[in-house]
Amino acid sequence: MIPHFHILPMNVLKHKDMRNESIDIAVIGGGAAGYFGAINIAESNRTLKVVLFEGSHKPLAKVKVSGGGRCNVT
Repeated sequence: MIPHFHILPMNVLKHKDMRNESIDIAVIGGGAAGYFGAINIAESNRTLKVVLFEGSHKPLAKVKVSGGGRCNVT
């Protein structure tokens, strides 16, 4: 587990509790590139709070459909 790395649904921004939350890096989109970027940032600097926001209820769904990243299906 990477400290200070969180994956949240996009609708969480509507909640009053999240409006005052401190985030250093926000990554929008939970596709392969979003996950790769967010994880690399979090691993490179563990003092940053990195949050990945995903609108879908099934993150990385295209990666799973495409054979775990072995081919590209769009």
